[in-house]
Amino acid sequence: MKKFQKVLLIALIFVLAFTTFAFATEGERQIQPRTSEPVVTSANPDDGIMPISDEVPVTTGTEEMPEIIYKDVFRFDEKIEFNDLVDGNAFLFGNTVHVSGEINGSAYIFANEVVIEENSYIYHSLYVFANKITMNGVCYDLYGACNEFQMGENSYVYRDLNLGCASVEILGYVNRNANIATDSLVLNHPNGATILGDLNYTAPREFVIDEQAVAGTTTFRLEKEDTEKVETFGDILYDKVLEVIFIFVVFLLAMLLAPKFVKRSGEYAFSLKLLHALWIGIVATIVLFFLDITLLFLLPKLAFVTILLTFAGIILTAPVFGIAFTSAIANKANMNNFGLKVLLSLGLSVAMILLVSIPGIGFIFGSAYYILGLGFIVLYLFDGERRKGKKVPEEKKEEIAKPEETK
Repeated sequence: MKKFQKVLLIALIFVLAFTTFAFATEGERQIQPRTSEPVVTSANPDDGIMPISDEVPVTTGTEEMPEIIYKDVFRFDEKIEFNDLVDGNAFLFGNTVHVSGEINGSAYIFANEVVIEENSYIYHSLYVFANKITMNGVCYDLYGACNEFQMGENSYVYRDLNLGCASVEILGYVNRNANIATDSLVLNHPNGATILGDLNYTAPREFVIDEQAVAGTTTFRLEKEDTEKVETFGDILYDKVLEVIFIFVVFLLAMLLAPKFVKRSGEYAFSLKLLHALWIGIVATIVLFFLDITLLFLLPKLAFVTILLTFAGIILTAPVFGIAFTSAIANKANMNNFGLKVLLSLGLSVAMILLVSIPGIGFIFGSAYYILGLGFIVLYLFDGERRKGKKVPEEKKEEIAKPEETK
């Protein structure tokens, strides 16, 4: 159960980071303020649009019409009472989040307790990670990870319900399928629970499911107990080989797509700029951390971009370290053959992984890869000579490639 929730959490974060923002387009129902609860008409869930009954009265007159927000909304607070009309997506982060508005897009909610009120309407998908989720409103698809999930009698999921929760109680209406991983499942048809599609659930034991509550088929999968897997030598070797391949592939791509960076980073590695890269890497790490935290509160939309760039930089720092020293060694040895450079890169990649795998001190090498790799990247981006198109003087090249022999 815990493993499933972790996987679902990662999926939620991934969707939050990489999803395409949804805006109202021609052919979609435009958001309008309501004076009563939404009524959903019957329609094909595969059409991709969640219909709203034309019988629902809407307000007329500018004095009664709430303001519609025509952009994505980001909220960070201890307690969030969200009753806005949004033509875009909503990103809500807090301790308690209550949603009673309308969102003509998707909602992404991270909180301790989340309540989707009866008068709320989410035209696209709802993604929730919380300790407790109470669903009384209407949404298109619902993806949730929590300890306790309650779906009220008046709630409506227009398409699929996807949950990874310790306990689940469904009294509402699911127009298509329900996919659930849980330790406890209550599906009470007399109180209104209806699943028009299939019910697929994974649990430590099989539950008694009211046949009238599920129109399709009910599929039970026994949850296997988590057992401590002993990592074999083959498993360790497989992981290390993948790490070597990653560094090696990045190096090859850099040689083909960014030869100037490969050459320039090699010049940094065997010069006094190596010390500059070390200090710059340390400072850049601190600056990026505080920049991401600050933007998260002041400009959250921009913060997602900077956080993604930070993670991308972290992933690439080790390969950049390998690129710099491969290029430096190749230059020092006057190695111009592409094949020899490839073999050198492969050998250095293997050496890097072996060093970082040494128990007790491997983290020191890993830290060096990260700090120097980040330093090389920043040096290259702010290299005045490179940006002005100037070449390194020949005497400097000779000094870098062939250090003075000690007398």
